[in-house]
Amino acid sequence: MRRSALFSQIVAVLSRRTPAFRPIPGQPRTFGGALYKMLHPCLARALPENVKTDDTPSEIAADTASDRVQAIGRDQHGRPLGRDALQPGADLLEARLVGADLIEANLAGARLSGARVSGANLTRANLAGARMSGARVSGANLTGVNLIGARLVGADLIGADLTGADLTGASLINANLTEADLTDVDLTKADLAMARLIGANLSGASLRGTRFVVGAQAPPDLVIATLAGARWSDETVWPSDEIAAAVAQSSRLLGDGYEVVVDDGRSRDHYHQPSTPSL
Repeated sequence: MRRSALFSQIVAVLSRRTPAFRPIPGQPRTFGGALYKMLHPCLARALPENVKTDDTPSEIAADTASDRVQAIGRDQHGRPLGRDALQPGADLLEARLVGADLIEANLAGARLSGARVSGANLTRANLAGARMSGARVSGANLTGVNLIGARLVGADLIGADLTGADLTGASLINANLTEADLTDVDLTKADLAMARLIGANLSGASLRGTRFVVGAQAPPDLVIATLAGARWSDETVWPSDEIAAAVAQSSRLLGDGYEVVVDDGRSRDHYHQPSTPSL
């Protein structure tokens, strides 16, 4: 048994069986501290020679604190997850990280499929190449996050804040981005086939080479309202010639091969209907 553990156990037992302790000015302010100061010389003589006894109460407290792991969530088996689990390539399959503080976490290539990350703060986190299919990320803060090449097939991103995020080459097939903030997001060559974007804000988003495919034809007016302020190029893949023509007619040239969809002032609320097809 470690010396600090032995001292701590003795102090704890005696503390439970002793009346309330009142500190004397200039003396240790806790009963445990007073006991330690009184018993340490005796215990030191009683211990084997190979056990050092140069600990102090503060060192004992530090030893105890270092053994504690502050859980930020739980794995798929319900076991606590500490911050040491936040590593590149980590296996966090179906982990529960609801509301967790994951600011600037490096989870590049991590397995987060089916994970519950709703309401978590992932500001500037590195999730490049992460596998997050089916993950629940609704309401999460993903500001400035790196999601280059990430796989988010069927992910729930309802109301998530992705402002300034980099989703270059990401797969968002069938993802739910309803009411998500995609301001200034880089969606270059991202796949948004069947993705739901009703009420999403794509102002300033880059859609160069972005792929849009829908199962049911979305009304052109809805597409224009949803993409207002977004930048696209001739590499952008639209779901139909009709949509492509409508977007072109509602855009103006920016230069560098980009055009921007001009907001015609129509209210997004007019199009925010559950029965409306996905974009």
